[in-house]
Amino acid sequence: MDDSIVTARVPRETKNQVANILKQQGSSPSEAINALYEYILEAKKLPDELLAKKRLYTAADIDKALSLLDSMSIASDSRFNDMSADEILRERAVARGLTN
Repeated sequence: MDDSIVTARVPRETKNQVANILKQQGSSPSEAINALYEYILEAKKLPDELLAKKRLYTAADIDKALSLLDSMSIASDSRFNDMSADEILRERAVARGLTN
């Protein structure tokens, strides 16, 4: 099988630290990347540990998002607020001259 080169941007310090850890274990960055690719190929997904990290939101993150949504809400004082759906339909029909 032909090999291919994969290029990724990684902070230099992270790259160096991981290279040292892998070397101590008798492995290499290429072996680690190949193992990850094999896992993804077989499982058709990232390892659960990586997926969990992508989905974690802190309480502060959620509060911030809710606050943003609240700031976008528009209060509506409409004459339709206290009407049933049938009453609204009748009102619209009358306004269009479809009934009296």
